[in-house]
Amino acid sequence: MAIENVGPTLMIGSKALEGWKRELRAGLRYRRIYGRSKDWKAYRNMYRGFWPKGIVPVNIIYAIGRALIPQVYFRNPRISVVARKPGYTMHARVVEKIDNHIIGEIGLKEELKSMLLDAYLTGVGPGILGYDSEYGFNPSFQSVEYSGDSSLTSFNKKGEKIEYTDNIRPGMPWFVRCNPADFVVPWGTRKWGEARWFAFRKMRMLKDIKEDPTMKNKSTLKATYRSILEGSTEGQPNVTVAQHDIDASSEWVELWQIHDKRSGRVFVMTLDHDKFLRDEYDDLQVEDLPGDILG
Repeated sequence: MAIENVGPTLMIGSKALEGWKRELRAGLRYRRIYGRSKDWKAYRNMYRGFWPKGIVPVNIIYAIGRALIPQVYFRNPRISVVARKPGYTMHARVVEKIDNHIIGEIGLKEELKSMLLDAYLTGVGPGILGYDSEYGFNPSFQSVEYSGDSSLTSFNKKGEKIEYTDNIRPGMPWFVRCNPADFVVPWGTRKWGEARWFAFRKMRMLKDIKEDPTMKNKSTLKATYRSILEGSTEGQPNVTVAQHDIDASSEWVELWQIHDKRSGRVFVMTLDHDKFLRDEYDDLQVEDLPGDILG
C-alpha cells in the first residue's frame, strides 16, 4: 500500500495560520540543508541491503548497527524510586511499582529501540509524549463513564475506533517513536532544549478526521492523498498493479501537529487548508514540550 499525492489546492488562511506555514517550511528547509535529510533514504536502503543491481556488498552499516543497538538500549527498562524523607519508604515503593507497570504497558522498550536505530541512521531519534488520545488530549471531552482524566475521543458516535495504535489507551500516558522524516524543529535550533516549538506529521484518513470531536473547521477539508495498491516485481520494488475506486478508506490528509512553547498552545493544520483544525491550550506542556530526542 502506498500514498499518492492527488494535487492539493493551496488556500490562504489567517495571518497566524500563514505564519505557521512559513515557520514549518523554514524548518523543513533547515532539516534538509543541515540535517541532510535527502540522504536518509539512502542510509536506510544500505542498512536494509537494497543495493544497485550487480553489487554484492559487505554490509558494514547493517553489521555495526546490529552490534551497537543491543549494547545501548535498555533490555528491561525500569526505574527506582527512593524516599527523600524518613517514613515515606512504602510510598516510594508504590510509586515505583506503578511507574514500572506503566513502562511495560506503553511499550517503552520497543519505542526506544526504534529511536536508537533512527539515531544511528539519520543522527536524530525523536519521540512524542502524549496522554489519552493519539491526536491530542482535551479535558473538555472527559468521559463521565470513566474515573480520572480520560475521554472517548478515540471512538466515533457509533462506538467505532478512529485511532488504531495499540499502546495508546484512554486515560493512559503514552510515548511513541516518531519517524525523523516526520519531525520538524524551528530554523536554527542547535539542541532540543532550545526548540521554541516542534511539529510532527501524521497521515490520517479523512473519514476519521471528520468523525473526531476534537477537530474543528473540518467541513470543507479535502483529502490531498490517495492510497493505491502496489506490488513487487524483480528490479522494480514499487510497481502499481491495481487502482481501486475511491472510497472513504483511501482518502488521506497530511496533518501537522505543532506544540508551541511560547504561547503554550497546540495547533493542528494542513498546508492545504485555510483554517486550523485545532488551536487550543496545550495541556501536555506541564514542564516542557511533550517530546524528546536521542542524538
